[in-house]
Formats: sequence, structure tokens, C-alpha cells
Amino acid sequence: TIFIASPVNGYKFFSLNQSFLASANDDEDGPLANITWQYREGNQPNYTSAGSGQTISTSLSDGDYSIKACVSDPDGESVCDEINISVSVLGDEDGDGLNNSTEIAQGTDPYDNDSDNDGLLDGLDVGLDGFLELSCVV
Repeated sequence: TIFIASPVNGYKFFSLNQSFLASANDDEDGPLANITWQYREGNQPNYTSAGSGQTISTSLSDGDYSIKACVSDPDGESVCDEINISVSVLGDEDGDGLNNSTEIAQGTDPYDNDSDNDGLLDGLDVGLDGFLELSCVV
């Protein structure tokens, strides 16, 4: 058997680097380490090799992907597990003017357009990072 342990099916990455973890085991032979990885974008018919091992890291661009991990036992029998993920580095999930990777890098929430709840969109209210923080006195 093989199982992609991380991330879960349907996960959305907001970072330039994506990491994947799988485990494989054969009832007769025990743990298997010869896991190979592939990916394909959207509904494309062909997979691209992404490396081998229990863990891999990739740098996929924005889009929807199928990720496949496969393993073969000593008898040559193969089995695969597949998940679907999305990458949205340049997207702006919450519409606050900052792309998702910038929000992750500076510690704001890509799902909350006003992460510190001060009434200003995160794109205008970056505060201590040296960007202009707008405030209004009435």
C-alpha cells in the first residue's frame, strides 16, 4: 500500500515551495522506500517526473495539479496514490491587495483582508515592516 500523508487532497498552497510526504508498506516485505513522484497540471494527459523518495519538494506555478506517488514491491507489483492540489502564490485570496505569498511571508492571513482587525485592508496596513500605515483621527 502507499499513502500520501501530506498534504491532504484538495490542499491549496500559497508558497513558492511545496512539500509532499508519502509512506509505503508491503505486507510481506515491510516498509518500502522506492517511492516515485509525478505531477500533471489540470486535465493534461501526461505526468512529469518530480523525483523519488519518501519526501519531495517542488516549485509549481499557480494552477491546479494532480500529484501521484507510486511504489513497486520486490515482485514488481506497483501501486499508486493520487491527490489533487492547487497552487495560488500570485492570487489574492481575500482581495486585500496583497498576493498570497506576500501575506504568508509577512505573517498576515491570506483568508482575512484585515488580519489585525483595525479597519484597514492588509494591503494598506503593513505597519512595522516599513510600509505606510494609514490612520485617521476625527
